[in-house]
Amino acid sequence: MGVEGCIDILIIAIVGGITRPVGPFIGALIFVILRTFALDFLVKIGLDGNRFRLLIGLGFLAVVFWSSDGMIGLWERWRRRNRSGAMRARGTPGHG
Repeated sequence: MGVEGCIDILIIAIVGGITRPVGPFIGALIFVILRTFALDFLVKIGLDGNRFRLLIGLGFLAVVFWSSDGMIGLWERWRRRNRSGAMRARGTPGHG
């Protein structure tokens, strides 16, 4: 395994979320889906298929910028926000 493989593993773990054991699995799923479909998309819009690493890097930066806990953290924050919004709409006092 070369340097690229090690970097891919780190990106997969961080994007999925390293605070939970399921995080790296989610990161691997996202990585494989992006690798499968992003190449076709990049070629379709007229870019070289070698720009895949750029797309992965931009996605990595976006996830790290918005959530230090990766996709798991984004998911939990979204669920909390929706749950508290639903409780306010029903008039039920929330926790916190």
